[in-house]
Amino acid sequence: MKKLFFYIGFLSFLISCNTTKRVAENEYLLIKNTVFVDSIKSKDLKLKNYLTQKPNNKSLGVPLALFFYNLGNKKSPNTPTYWGKKNKNSYRFIKNIFSEKQSIAYANAFIGFNHWFLENGQAPSIISDQKIKKSLLNLETYMNTEGYFKPSVSYTKDSISKKKGAVNYYISTGKPLFLENISTDITSPVIDSLYTATKSESFLKPNTQYKDINFRKEANRITKYFRNSGVFHFSENLIGFYNIDTSRTDYKTDVVLKISDRIEEKNG
Repeated sequence: MKKLFFYIGFLSFLISCNTTKRVAENEYLLIKNTVFVDSIKSKDLKLKNYLTQKPNNKSLGVPLALFFYNLGNKKSPNTPTYWGKKNKNSYRFIKNIFSEKQSIAYANAFIGFNHWFLENGQAPSIISDQKIKKSLLNLETYMNTEGYFKPSVSYTKDSISKKKGAVNYYISTGKPLFLENISTDITSPVIDSLYTATKSESFLKPNTQYKDINFRKEANRITKYFRNSGVFHFSENLIGFYNIDTSRTDYKTDVVLKISDRIEEKNG
């Protein structure tokens, strides 16, 4: 057991020394992302899914994939001839002791190892301003789906150590949008009757916060209910939600649920 801890500790030491091996002088390896919502550090892991750039994956607490990648070299020779020119002494030594064929096999082995490290490893996650801006856009879009249509999003970059950094994302949600009057526009009397029968089960209710997922749930609920009630070919694309106004200063909006008649194609 002591040996196991020793090897794990030793491996961790090696990896920590090599994580920035492929990071240029003017670059920073992303170590951590932190999201703050209304000045409070968020524990919602879902928010981090909207960040375009994430730190390198870790196994046993260390970035093993990054370590393997750093053992490779994109600039390393890809052919035995080129490898032999870059490693003349090694190539000549094998050739003199064994043969030209063995020298080529020796070179191919190193080329193969290099390819394996690059293909199975993970390139360093370098902090990118372009990716940060895309993450900000993703966060703003997500807040819209939660009913916050006037959020403010920003970020800061922190230097943790030489060639290592972190990014902090700040979201000020603003006031949420609430549903006010919910009405329907259903042309078919049969469909209207079916909808009215289960209206109380709707996911859209007055005085509740706007959330995209509730609109999707409602469309799915209606579709399933109609099909189970004999309208077998009813399609969810016949359902629409209209008159949603996200610009009102009272942060309320009306919603019109419209269900169109099903159009059947006739042969001939």
